[in-house]
Amino acid sequence: MLDILIKNARILDGTGNPWQPGDVAVQDGRIVAMGRVEGDAAQTIDAAGLFCTPGFIDPHGHDEGYALTDEETHAKLSQGVTTDVSGNCGLSLAPVSPDHTAELAAAMALLTPPKNLKDFVTFDDFLRAMEARPHAINLAYQVGHGALRIAVTGMENRPATVKELDTMCGMLREALQSGAVGMSVGMLYPPGNIASQDELVTLCRVLRDYDRIMTIHIRDEADGVVESVKEAIDLARFSGCFVNISHHKALGLSNWGKVNTTLGLIEEANAQGVAVGFDQYPYNANCTGLNTILPPSYLLSDQAELVSNLRTPEFRDQARHAIMNPTEIWDNYARNVGMDRTLVIKADATPEAVGIRVSEYAAARGLEPMDAAFQLLADNNLDVVAVYFSISDEDIATVMRNINGMFGSDGIYVPGGKKTHPRIMGTMPRVLGRYVREKGVLRLDEAVRKMTSLPARRMRLARKGLLLEGYDADIVLFDAATVTDTADFIKDSYAPNQGIRHVIVNGRIAMTDNIYTGAASGRVYRAR
Repeated sequence: MLDILIKNARILDGTGNPWQPGDVAVQDGRIVAMGRVEGDAAQTIDAAGLFCTPGFIDPHGHDEGYALTDEETHAKLSQGVTTDVSGNCGLSLAPVSPDHTAELAAAMALLTPPKNLKDFVTFDDFLRAMEARPHAINLAYQVGHGALRIAVTGMENRPATVKELDTMCGMLREALQSGAVGMSVGMLYPPGNIASQDELVTLCRVLRDYDRIMTIHIRDEADGVVESVKEAIDLARFSGCFVNISHHKALGLSNWGKVNTTLGLIEEANAQGVAVGFDQYPYNANCTGLNTILPPSYLLSDQAELVSNLRTPEFRDQARHAIMNPTEIWDNYARNVGMDRTLVIKADATPEAVGIRVSEYAAARGLEPMDAAFQLLADNNLDVVAVYFSISDEDIATVMRNINGMFGSDGIYVPGGKKTHPRIMGTMPRVLGRYVREKGVLRLDEAVRKMTSLPARRMRLARKGLLLEGYDADIVLFDAATVTDTADFIKDSYAPNQGIRHVIVNGRIAMTDNIYTGAASGRVYRAR
């Protein structure tokens, strides 16, 4: 007897080919037959009118802390994501050095690091801890360059020595041998912004030897986006490993349209045999800490002293001048986006600021907008998260049409269901509803390819991303006429998606119409 028999579906197999009518048979966690299938099954799903696709793969998750506390990972499962790849932007929970645990915890603050962080000395330690817990979805992990560097040098603002770099390479090899699917770098954030090209190329050559990916949050997605994309391409060129540019976009009104140049650079690189791609989320706002309005050098200074200084008029004047007349390279949201387009979504010490723009908070208190931002940072010990409405809708469509891109949420789950960027909840349904059905930016078969087989191939996820006999039975059934997101920035960041009817993970129905079944059939994936 079959475990599950899906009948009368519109099958999109993940290759990008048009849909075909048919059935899908599942047994012992695998797809065992497709086409017209007859036979008895423990569960039969009549999928008439529904599309049947491989489970969606989110190649850009930040779910380390979330998955350690919440079996269901509802925000991902409810949008049809059956496999999540975390450890992005240079951030990971391992490896951990006993001498620098506090520094890693501070760097990982947004991702809710666990109290037992010190136990994750090696990447294998971390994966074993994850394997000891039940999970609703499959979880794969990259090792963060930031974690490697902090474990060896702490947050010291200097080049790594030859010996230190050799130690980092050894830690990277251990992570890859343990099952990390790649390494991520965060060039915007410390300590990634300290690393030299030689350091990163050396580490990327280790990735090349293991045939694993490097993902990069580039140094500057605003004024310097073209130069930063060139920097990422050079890492691929000089190392020989595949480089994936994270959440590709151009921030700030004055930079809208530059994606035409950056996409051209990516296409040219691939034509030359340099392997480069990118992921993207379908929203016109990005999200990160409000402290990133400050120049990178400020974030490398003593943080307690920085908080104290932010309360003084003299330091604020100095910081304002450094932001408006920059000599350092970074996204510079205060200058390129502005406080009238910056929405506060987390500021625990000043809850009255949450859900309004910094300019509105400033007006209510009779402050100049940038002074209000500095005050928020000081009052919250730098722990403020903001959404920046910084991205062109036209650019989103342009990037989405490019063949080299896949979709990733870049979402961060906030414990307690508090405000966050709605991409954590709605990325995949938003693409299918707004950009495929309503706007016609992509064909449905191509959108599904970008959500399934493309990330599976890049992340070396064996038996994932296709509806094919012998592949893992990770399957989504959705109604193309109704599928969409409903989460938003103000009212409810976790509002339920519509049109995702069934989600199957490793051969068990994990969710039906947004209700978790308790299957807990997800697995921790170890690359080999």
